[in-house]
Amino acid sequence: MNFNQLANEWDDARRIKRASTLSGVIMNELPEKKFQCGLEFGCGTGLISCNLQHRFERLHCIDNADAMIDIVKQKIEELGLSHCFAHCADLSKENVFFDKKIKFDCIFTSMALHHVVDTDGIISRFYSLLDDGGLLVIIDLDSEDGAFHQSEVGFEGHNGFDRLALEQILCKNNFKQIRFKNAYAGKKMIEGREVSYSLFICIAKK
Repeated sequence: MNFNQLANEWDDARRIKRASTLSGVIMNELPEKKFQCGLEFGCGTGLISCNLQHRFERLHCIDNADAMIDIVKQKIEELGLSHCFAHCADLSKENVFFDKKIKFDCIFTSMALHHVVDTDGIISRFYSLLDDGGLLVIIDLDSEDGAFHQSEVGFEGHNGFDRLALEQILCKNNFKQIRFKNAYAGKKMIEGREVSYSLFICIAKK
């Protein structure tokens, strides 16, 4: 899936509406406070971050598609979000924050984790980037039969996640107070047929 090629058409009505719904789901699960420093992993064009930015003193948005990050930077400038910062990097391969010794009290990610082959590795990276007591919030696909990405040539990620298996990975990486909830139920047209899918939200604490 070439996200650079898709960037300019990404913010369609369907994705904007879903992002609004998922942002509300995340806000309902976050404590009633303003976080000092947040990170969205796999931010895409920043749809979720733009909805949640008011909950953070500083918010970093990271994606490995430079065309997506260009759009995020444009939104930051146009909306005057001086507390938001966009980075193009592959956090599964490099840690752009270690040199700056930045720590986060909240990391969130939506529909990005299933694209990462090494789930254990990126969960470990999240843990290292969180402050003690920091929250990890994951929204992603429940396990499915592969239909969700069947039209995408070269897709090497996961066909969603079994919640128990993901919980075990989080436990292995020392996360605590892990809980799952249903987040969203949707339909997607794939090669002429309508495919149903569901998303979960997972909240875990360092």
